[in-house]
Amino acid sequence: MHSDFPALPWRRSHPRNGLKLRSATVMGQIYKLTKKGQARPQTAVTLRDSHGVAQVHFVRSYSIVRLLKSKGLAPDLPQDFSHLIKNAAVGKHLERNRKDKDAKFHLILIESCIHWLARYQKPNESFPLQLEICAIHRLCPGGINLSMYLSNKIIV
Repeated sequence: MHSDFPALPWRRSHPRNGLKLRSATVMGQIYKLTKKGQARPQTAVTLRDSHGVAQVHFVRSYSIVRLLKSKGLAPDLPQDFSHLIKNAAVGKHLERNRKDKDAKFHLILIESCIHWLARYQKPNESFPLQLEICAIHRLCPGGINLSMYLSNKIIV
């Protein structure tokens, strides 16, 4: 049922003879898909399925995020943080269905992950905190309040 080998090959170098695209073409595809609004994982899936690029790192020796940062197209929030904020929309569901204990439990787990990430990301300055609060209120207006964790840097 399950395979006995990992998804990535043991030898990390990309076989050059199997790749039809040049690195400039791959970079152009990444920029084009990002400008269309496609997320980074979807961009990687498109490159893998349509163009045969197993990993961008093999072709260009940079990650997709680093390539996007060099062009100024990098997203404002880290991917894991924005994904957790979207999952926190369970708060809207809880406003309608107050007796849903499972949703309440999972909302608590999601909020704790968001608070942990906010504390972890704060010293690294990897994203602007004011933008983070705006994104949280935009994606789940009734949900999370991070201002108590980030109050020393934010002027509300």
